[in-house]
Amino acid sequence: MGDDAQQKLLARGASVRELLKEAIDTARLAMDLAFNAVVYGDDELAREVLKLERKLDELELQITVKTALAVRREDEALMALSLYKLATALNKFTDAAGDLVKAHIDFRADLDLEGPYSNGDEVTLRLTVGLERPLQIADVLERLDVIVDVVAIRRNGRWITEPPLTEYLRKGDVVIVKGSKSAVEAFAEAVKSPVRRHLIPPTEVSVRLLELGKTVNVMYSLALAALLTRAMWLAEYVVELEEYMDESLLDFESKVLASGLPKEEKGALLFAAFAVEHMADAALEIIVPVLEGVEPHPLILDVLDETKERISAIEMDETDEGLTLEDLEYDEKGVIVLAVKRGKRWFIMPPYTDFTLKKGDVLIIKYYEESEHFVEGEESEEDREEIIEDTWEEAETV
Repeated sequence: MGDDAQQKLLARGASVRELLKEAIDTARLAMDLAFNAVVYGDDELAREVLKLERKLDELELQITVKTALAVRREDEALMALSLYKLATALNKFTDAAGDLVKAHIDFRADLDLEGPYSNGDEVTLRLTVGLERPLQIADVLERLDVIVDVVAIRRNGRWITEPPLTEYLRKGDVVIVKGSKSAVEAFAEAVKSPVRRHLIPPTEVSVRLLELGKTVNVMYSLALAALLTRAMWLAEYVVELEEYMDESLLDFESKVLASGLPKEEKGALLFAAFAVEHMADAALEIIVPVLEGVEPHPLILDVLDETKERISAIEMDETDEGLTLEDLEYDEKGVIVLAVKRGKRWFIMPPYTDFTLKKGDVLIIKYYEESEHFVEGEESEEDREEIIEDTWEEAETV
């Protein structure tokens, strides 16, 4: 890097806190867009991912340089370790997302699915707003009485990540939303956006690749939650899932090599699988400070405390025995079951209608700030064991 480039990099007035929040949002957006690009065969989204990959290269360097300049004592250097680790891991996520869309360029025809991209019962949808008059996100959700997460809005060539509920949706905006299938489709109708549909059924290996994507999404959410809460049990879940991912990748690669796909598509599939594996490794790097007993930097706790996504865990008791996930009616409250841990077995985003619960099952759930009261109620029922503290209140005391 030349002297001019270095000066330009250091001249940016953003604080480390602002840079870190931007990096977390960028990595999350890159993952979401990458899987959408693969599923929809969307070259435009693929190019956006590559832009985000380059953006995070710059953000990592800015965070590293500005943090190093601020360190004066040994204890500060030790605490700064978590900042370095997180920035590096987030950059690896976007590098892997970039690799995934590069694989998509050769492989897109085999990943077309019917309907929107789905992580189990959580659906991610790319919409183009057709409203004649601007509407606030809050107004749309209030009218529909549904809960969705508006991940990002692209307007005039610029992405707005984690937009506030007061943000207006305008005609021509490209919006990425997450939530239950019924909620996001109702949202699409409300903003007058068609839901893109594909008619080509996916191959078996294509479906397996997307299942790997589900696992890495769970790992990412759990890793950030573990870092915020300093909870060793959450960090250990990430380690378990990384081992589960290694086994799943070996099985996936065997199926690809044994398939009758053309050589070029086999190569692209294996390349995509390596990209997902790198995401899993990056999730593991996020929790290194927790595993090593190093206190995360306060800036990390502040930034994670502001995110709209929440992670918690609820243990099922005897009253839940025999119920399906659908019977819990969590989806109606904006709560997504990321995984079920039963003993040493993991079930990643199991189907709501077919998966039968047993006493002792631990549900790892994701929800957004709008659903917080409901989740607190579930955690505090008299006959339930609350597994996780209210981590965001805890963070405020740090």
